[in-house]
Amino acid sequence: MKPLQPIPYSTMDTSNPHDLLLSVRLMTYNHAPFIEEAMRSVDAQQTNFEYEVVVGDDFSTDGNMERIQQFESENPKAHWKILQRSKGDAYHKERLKNGRVQNFYDLMKHCKGKYVALLDGDDYWTDTNKLQLQVDFLEAHPEAVGCFHNSVVVDEHSKETWPRYFEGEDGTWYDQEACLKTLRSSYSTAALVIRNDAIQDQLEQFLQIGTDFILELMVTNHGKLCFIDKSMSAYRFHEGGIWQGSTEAQNNAEIIKRYLFLYRNEPFRSRYNNYLWNFIIKFYHNQLRRAESDAERKAIKRQIQTFLAPMEWRTFRYYGKRLQDSLRYRFKKLRK
Repeated sequence: MKPLQPIPYSTMDTSNPHDLLLSVRLMTYNHAPFIEEAMRSVDAQQTNFEYEVVVGDDFSTDGNMERIQQFESENPKAHWKILQRSKGDAYHKERLKNGRVQNFYDLMKHCKGKYVALLDGDDYWTDTNKLQLQVDFLEAHPEAVGCFHNSVVVDEHSKETWPRYFEGEDGTWYDQEACLKTLRSSYSTAALVIRNDAIQDQLEQFLQIGTDFILELMVTNHGKLCFIDKSMSAYRFHEGGIWQGSTEAQNNAEIIKRYLFLYRNEPFRSRYNNYLWNFIIKFYHNQLRRAESDAERKAIKRQIQTFLAPMEWRTFRYYGKRLQDSLRYRFKKLRK
């Protein structure tokens, strides 16, 4: 099958103009120690355009929502749009069904800007011209669906621990294949600004497995991302972070879940069938080599069997090679 080609953003339907040039998507959960710094960094932005800040707290239990409301009351500006949610309402019911990704989905549905800047409540922006610079870039490059910049890494006390989050060359462009194979969302979420229309038509699919990596691959269905080598945000590394706070086993489960999602869904399967198949098989076998018990190895082998299509030529070749390797191993043992 001939690979599908990305749809350039410039050819997409833009007949419905946006009311605003930019929306800031501020997603937060249990970020009480950090949320004020995030909100101040948004308020400090210097732009020649109006923007909104859509804030979604996902039922925090640490007083996070109270701090959001306090900051908004002390800094009353029209651009704050704090989503009101309560247990038992429509959002809560969908949240129970879909998990934490519902927050991202609901926030994006409320973003009315032509562009969307992403920010999580434990990170913050360090350059007051960040939004202006990125919007200017996207306005000048209709072939781009987004752009991202560099960041510093800080600890829970906002002390810098690493000067460069992302190692890349200024002005590098990434199409979808490059995002899948090399970029892999290896930059801070707070660094990314995307075209709203490049993701809105895929939000229902995004609900299945919402991650920055999948978001990046979905928006590049419509064009490319560009890297700006300028540090304009801080990524906070702390134990409460969604990724770094997980165990290695949990992280590995998330990795394979993402690639299985891509393999089972169009247009990714059509474009990257062999790459995804080989990545998944290699990943499983790396896990087999690192397994510490027979029960763990058996569980991984069952996952492999479930993944392999029974009547596909790759499956026959795979089992043939496994049989060959097994016979070779036994022959060597007999010779000793």
